[in-house]
Amino acid sequence: MEQELISILLFAKKALQTGQAICEQANQCTKDSAMFAENLDAQWSKLVFLSEHIKTQLNTLVKIHDFIILTAGDLQGFIKTKEAALGNLSLAVQQTFDSLKKSTIDPDILRVNLNYLQTHTSDQLSKNEMYTKKKSLFDYIDDQAVLDLQQKTDDEISAVEALRSTLQGMAKSLYTSLQSLVTAQKSFNMKRLEETASDFAVAKKSAQEAEITHMADILTSLTNHYDQVGSAMKVFQSKPSEYLDISVLQDDHDHVPDIIENLQTSLQEVENIREDMRSQSDEYNKVYDSMARLFSELERIGDSKGPLDNIFDRLIRIELELQERKDVLNNYFQNLWGLVDWYIEYAVSYDYLTLEITRRQRVQLKQAKMLEEYRRQFDDLYKEELEQRREWDSKHGAYLPTDLCPFMREPPPTIAVSLSPDNLELPVISAKALDEALQRTENYESAQTQTPQS
Repeated sequence: MEQELISILLFAKKALQTGQAICEQANQCTKDSAMFAENLDAQWSKLVFLSEHIKTQLNTLVKIHDFIILTAGDLQGFIKTKEAALGNLSLAVQQTFDSLKKSTIDPDILRVNLNYLQTHTSDQLSKNEMYTKKKSLFDYIDDQAVLDLQQKTDDEISAVEALRSTLQGMAKSLYTSLQSLVTAQKSFNMKRLEETASDFAVAKKSAQEAEITHMADILTSLTNHYDQVGSAMKVFQSKPSEYLDISVLQDDHDHVPDIIENLQTSLQEVENIREDMRSQSDEYNKVYDSMARLFSELERIGDSKGPLDNIFDRLIRIELELQERKDVLNNYFQNLWGLVDWYIEYAVSYDYLTLEITRRQRVQLKQAKMLEEYRRQFDDLYKEELEQRREWDSKHGAYLPTDLCPFMREPPPTIAVSLSPDNLELPVISAKALDEALQRTENYESAQTQTPQS
């Protein structure tokens, strides 16, 4: 009996020591876990700050990229509109030119022009050669200047297209950088960050404390078992001859290995929780390092004189140049449409020219008739006055000394009437040409009347 009690006592003591050692390890684990919990809170705050800052900067870059794409898209629409407008304008110019080429100048106008040049200008040879080559209204315009202006307009549209292409290149380059940055952001183990550090630590510490409480209960039971075995030993030693029932102690003794194993299992769970917290801390450190690198890269991009600053400078320069080119384009289009309108007016004015020539011819004929009538009346008046003076002289002048009033011997004054310029030849416009010109001018005036006034 004594030997058996000694064996149980020694085993109980060793089990208690083992249990205490295991619990001490568990306590150290809880201290480590508490330290990791504090670190996790600090790390979490940094990660949240970096994450939000990174999101903000990436969103800014995305907005800038979208703005560039939108601007380039608007430019594409502007270019298509201007190209269509230039096509319509070019067609209108060509149609106007074709109409002017078909509008031949009346031959008699050309003849009178040539005669006029021969009598009123110097360098007659070159002038005559120039005018003999001009047979239509088109020959009198500077069509090359119009074509040059059309080319300048097309060049300006190409320049705007180059600006659009530059914007597309900027957007593509920025998109590539964004993809790289977003890929770096996605590489973070964000699932581990979905749960706050505080929630994670509380959950882990709660589970750990439950295991520690369980281990404390086990240690208490080992202590009680050891105390009970010690008390039994004392009783036996004081009354060795009496029977002592140690069946309960023996049963407890048989379960001690299971209890120690249970403690080991709890310790393992406590250690696992500590390692989970250590792993989370290590994960936070890795994520923080990656975030810090991405943060630094974004800071570099956004620094003064950095890539983002360069993008803003280029956008400002492009915007200024674009506005200038739009103004130039609008001016070119205004001038070209003005020329088209002017050439239309030019063609109509030629019709009015033929009508004006005919009107002046009529006036010229009327003036000639009036001049002839005036000359006849003045001549009759002169003859009548001369006859009366001769009659006076025969009756009275012969008796008067010649030096009394010598001015009375002067002949009567004459009236000279003439046209200035004299003999100005006007072309003779055919009746057919006059009818056609009259019809076109009437149609033009009717269209002008029906056109709404702006």
